[in-house]
Amino acid sequence: MNPLEDVRTDLALEAQQLAVRRGADVPGVSLVEKDLGYGIMTTLKVESDIGAQVMGKSKGTYVTIQAPDFQARRRELESDVSQVLAQTVKEYLSNLHIPPSAPVLVVGLGNWNATPDNVGPSTTAKILVTRHLHEYRVLTEELLGRMRPVAALSPGVLGLTGIETAEIIQGVVQKIRPALVICVDALAAMSVERLGTTVQISDVGINPGSGVGNKRMGLTQETLGVPVMAIGVPTVIYATAIVSDALEALADRDDSASVGMPAQPGGTDGGSVLDPSKIVLGAPPAHIQSERNPGQGRGNPFSAFDAARRKAVIQEVLGDSMGRLVVTPKDIDVMVDSLSDVLADGLNEALHPGISAEEAAQLR
Repeated sequence: MNPLEDVRTDLALEAQQLAVRRGADVPGVSLVEKDLGYGIMTTLKVESDIGAQVMGKSKGTYVTIQAPDFQARRRELESDVSQVLAQTVKEYLSNLHIPPSAPVLVVGLGNWNATPDNVGPSTTAKILVTRHLHEYRVLTEELLGRMRPVAALSPGVLGLTGIETAEIIQGVVQKIRPALVICVDALAAMSVERLGTTVQISDVGINPGSGVGNKRMGLTQETLGVPVMAIGVPTVIYATAIVSDALEALADRDDSASVGMPAQPGGTDGGSVLDPSKIVLGAPPAHIQSERNPGQGRGNPFSAFDAARRKAVIQEVLGDSMGRLVVTPKDIDVMVDSLSDVLADGLNEALHPGISAEEAAQLR
């Protein structure tokens, strides 16, 4: 059984960290971190079937760029992230021996009518598409020689088209025969701090909607017949993940900064332990100390909240309906616009290294 089966996240780094935190053995998985100054770039390689099964991720390489200050919307930082993204894509193209003249298809996955899911379509709208320019030779040979044939597509979602996204992309791939498909999508995370501040690049393709429990036909080399690169940023998180993180943080507190609940008449807590008004800092009351840590004086009443109990408490508090609640930041419209700029700039630089940013803006 996969120990992470109750967790929904698209980030391989989070899946690996959670597996380690829960004491699971994750063989055949290596992790290398690089300090970027403004953040951390992590290269996670999943090379064994067992490791892939434990993490719930496919074998392959996952590069994660984390920039905690990214939400500040500083243009200099956005440019830095774009540069790292561009370099990563260039290395991927080089490793696959894809020449500068080979066509590439960029696919923006997601529902353009739902803002948190609009990262893919918004990014493709800013991609410098040039396949038609090569096809009809409308520019000079010198300029065409500095641009790769690139096509972009936003196929929508099943609920809008009645067609599986993979089926649409399969048809396009069979017609234009690109050397590589790059899929851009919004992701689901487990940690609030990663919303809008993290970019994941992988060489294993993508399963649209998997992070929010809505599995669809995969977009992989096996299904499309060409290499598939996936790029995504987390824009949503489950309410259950937020509550679980809160309980885990409370359980991890030491005795010197313990968390307790005020005693209520009759020896009950008077309501849910998740009610902020019933959580206080400091030593817990005597009746809780004796129940949780007999004979130990001070103690943390939340220390007994193991994974199974946290899951039961969350289920009781949120219920079946609210347990499926997906949360997104209130400034998601600004976040998506900024993130799509960063992704598009990085992809344009990687796919058209002979074109300056100014020329790309004029041709778009």
